[in-house]
Amino acid sequence: MFCGVFSFREKKTAHASPLYRQDVAQTETVEVLAKAGFFADDHDDNPQLLCDTDHETALKTPTRDQASFGIQLLMLLRREQISLVKNPAPMIINCFLTGFLSLVFGIIFYQIGAKDRTDPIVVQSQLGALMNINMSTMMGQSQTALIVFAAERALFLREYATDHYGIVPYFVSHLATEALQCSVAMMVQALIAYFMIGFQQSFVEFLLVTFALAMTTTAVAVLLGAASSDIKTAQAMFPLVIVPQFYFSGLFIAINLIPSWIRWVQYLCSMTWGARLSFSYEFDNCNDEEDLLAAKNCDNILQQNGVDLEDRWWYWLALLALFAAFRLAALYVLRRKATDFA
Repeated sequence: MFCGVFSFREKKTAHASPLYRQDVAQTETVEVLAKAGFFADDHDDNPQLLCDTDHETALKTPTRDQASFGIQLLMLLRREQISLVKNPAPMIINCFLTGFLSLVFGIIFYQIGAKDRTDPIVVQSQLGALMNINMSTMMGQSQTALIVFAAERALFLREYATDHYGIVPYFVSHLATEALQCSVAMMVQALIAYFMIGFQQSFVEFLLVTFALAMTTTAVAVLLGAASSDIKTAQAMFPLVIVPQFYFSGLFIAINLIPSWIRWVQYLCSMTWGARLSFSYEFDNCNDEEDLLAAKNCDNILQQNGVDLEDRWWYWLALLALFAAFRLAALYVLRRKATDFA
């Protein structure tokens, strides 16, 4: 037996469209849904729980008036906007925690980026500041995305089973909201950490790298959330996916010292490419300094971490490729889960 919950914003009038305005655009038209017995005789504003054993037969009737991809996406984006306005707590908490950690890093590494790079310890400290920012970006943004997506997964499966909308419009709307929240959090982080630490790369470079790293790691979190049956399972698996990336970034051990049979994992780690981009922008200007010792120290850092300044665009492409691959994998997994659920 099929059951669906629908709530209407307004009743049909003589001048209104034959389609009711609903909170979420369904993939089937009102005519098909009415034939399936979805709607009660009275049109009050309270949600109606309606069941019809002939739903499967009725929904097989093709129509030319079903909600298009654009309409579904527009309605889902509108719902995401309303949800964000009515419940801004997750975004506020994310920004607060990001800002607080940025303040801590700013105090600990205060103006370390502006110090004399002729001292190797200073350069190592600058490297440490960058890695702490990148690690905080990965952990904070991906964990937030994981919790939100895993919490909404059950609702999506129910709504998809009732033909409210397709998977792709839902996925795109969720991605848009996630990108908005990430961009705000990364802006908060940049405004605090960049100026307090005194990084030598430009503000825009710092912001773009952290945002790209955040979006790529959240793609991994969304894939994990799509594959997990509940939030607890997703959270339990989270460290197994995120923490190993730290060891393939070149910070704790040089990449060429990692056993060759496992070294290939570095190419699947967003931290590898995010770290190389951060290092390339921060230590690139050492070559412009008159002091040869400072330039040598910076070159050593780049060489130790496998950074080639001429390959910078390849690092960007690698992040983009990982972002696309993990998002598409999450979409595939979500489609399989939704099909099994329906």
